[in-house]
Amino acid sequence: MILLAAHGSPDRRAQALARGLRKGLERVLGVEVLLGFIEHQSPTLLESTLELGRRGGGVV
Repeated sequence: MILLAAHGSPDRRAQALARGLRKGLERVLGVEVLLGFIEHQSPTLLESTLELGRRGGGVV
């Protein structure tokens, strides 16, 4: 499992780009990718990090 941190933006196009990157990484790497936004969108980076921990993952 990977945690992808994205800056976030009020612009929906930037949000769509980050979500597309997450899906592409999942497809190429064959692992689940959690996405966390630093600001402006949900899930926040903190929320995604906590979810990663609940699932037994770690942050390096």
